[in-house]
Amino acid sequence: MVLFCFVGGGVAQLGERRVRNAKVGSSILLLSTTNLKGLANRQALFISASICLTRAELNGGNMHITIREIDHVVIRCADLDRMIAFYRDVLGCPIDKEQREIGLVQMRAGRSLIDLLAVGATIDRPESGQPGAGRNVDHLCVRVEPFDADALRKHLEQHGARIGEQARRYGAEGFGPSLYLFDPEGNMIELKGPPEA
Repeated sequence: MVLFCFVGGGVAQLGERRVRNAKVGSSILLLSTTNLKGLANRQALFISASICLTRAELNGGNMHITIREIDHVVIRCADLDRMIAFYRDVLGCPIDKEQREIGLVQMRAGRSLIDLLAVGATIDRPESGQPGAGRNVDHLCVRVEPFDADALRKHLEQHGARIGEQARRYGAEGFGPSLYLFDPEGNMIELKGPPEA
C-alpha cells in the first residue's frame, strides 16, 4: 500500500519523509513523526478519503487530486464488543453497518465512519501490528457540538473513561477547544469543539 497526501497544491508520496501534519482538503490528517517507510506494514490505521479527480494530463503524467473529506478510519480491536459499547455508549456513535461474518462493525461518526475490525477476522492483516496496546493509531479526532468541557468530563467519568489533557488545539476548522480521552484499548481520541470566532 502506498499512501499519498495532497500537500501544497500537489500530490506527495509518503515514503521516507517525516511529516507531522498533512492537510487533506478541508481536513487535517495527523500523522506521527515516525519514519513512514513501510507504513503499510506497521500502521493499523487505514484512511479512505472521498476524492474527486479534477484534472489529468495523460502525456505529462501530472494529476490534480482534490480530497473532499476523510471517509473512515479502521481500528483493529482485541475485544470487538467492548469497543462497540464504548464508541456507541460513550461517544454516541450508532452502528451504521454490521458485518460480523468478516469481523467488521462500522460506527457512524457524523458524516464519517469509525470501522472496528476484530483481530483475526477474515479481512484482518496480522502484519498491521498488535491491537490492544494503544499503538495502532496515534489518535482519532472527532468534531463535537456543543462543546461543554465540564459536561463532557462528567459524562466520560460516569462511563469510567480515562480522560487526557484539555487544551486549545488546531484542527480542520482552525483553533478551538479540545479534550483528549482514551478508549478501552488505549487508543487516544480527541473531542474537538467549534473554531474560535
